[in-house]
Amino acid sequence: MADDGRPADAAWRILIVDDVPAESRPCVTALETVTDELYEIQSVTSARDGLEVARAWRPDLIILDINMPEMDGYELARCLKADGSDASRLFLTNRAAARDEAEGLDLADDFIAKSFNARVFLKRVRNILSRRPQPNAATTQAPRDWRPQVDAVRHRVTMPDGRVIRVTPNGIRALLALVHASGEAVSYASLIREVWTEEADAAGEAFDPGDFRDSLFATISRLREKIEPDPGYHRFIINVERVGYRYNPRADESDGSDGSD
Repeated sequence: MADDGRPADAAWRILIVDDVPAESRPCVTALETVTDELYEIQSVTSARDGLEVARAWRPDLIILDINMPEMDGYELARCLKADGSDASRLFLTNRAAARDEAEGLDLADDFIAKSFNARVFLKRVRNILSRRPQPNAATTQAPRDWRPQVDAVRHRVTMPDGRVIRVTPNGIRALLALVHASGEAVSYASLIREVWTEEADAAGEAFDPGDFRDSLFATISRLREKIEPDPGYHRFIINVERVGYRYNPRADESDGSDGSD
């Protein structure tokens, strides 16, 4: 196993962060054509999701758009650096001014315009990865299974690190729905129906999950405050943009037990 739990024949992990999927697709297509390297690719459409995936997945290379709402690529790169991420970074952008390129190179390993040639893009990716240790450079045990034990009767959750936490009934129902999904995303509507079952049964076809969206967000926020070692550093309950949430059962020991309050 690799030092982050990957098998010995592990692929390079590449995360693409671009708020316009049509503009990130050429990167994915180019990487998928490669036959002499193993690439595992994830793509997200917001900087905040990029930060969460980077924390949980630990990519080797992050390809960043610069012009993004809420948090641009420069700010995301600074957050990643402050977060201790050792991922290499490649800025991919429509900006062409020399000052943009200069600032980009202060925060990343390379900088390339979006109107790239696929061969040039792949060459730059390979050059960046060639400066990193191979993903199978070290060996250790597999990552820990971080699925909790949930006592729905006593409203109590026992985490694998030994923490015993009291959780509200709504939090218990939300957590059970997420854990039972085995790492897959659970939609907002499905979670709402699991948590507010009595209300849904009473209303029948008139039940509108949208009426409970804010209540769900508040429930998830309180649940994170309870089970995340650092509530602002989401290891277990992960946002899935425009879909819902998923529970990450493969956060390793340092991810799950070293967070500060």
